[in-house]
Amino acid sequence: MGTHDGLVDVWTVEYMREAYATVGNNAFAALNVSYAGHSCDVPIITRGGQLTLYYMELFMENLR
Repeated sequence: MGTHDGLVDVWTVEYMREAYATVGNNAFAALNVSYAGHSCDVPIITRGGQLTLYYMELFMENLR
């Protein structure tokens, strides 16, 4: 989730977390990426892109 997302408000993440918790699913993880837009639109070659890629890979590794 980018903090500068023009399509989805940042508060949506908390709404989703609460919805999952309501049905007993606390296995919800989210990452707010500073200055990123919608759908990780940061080019990988930038510092923000490298940060996004690192945390996406870490997140996916932890899902195993």
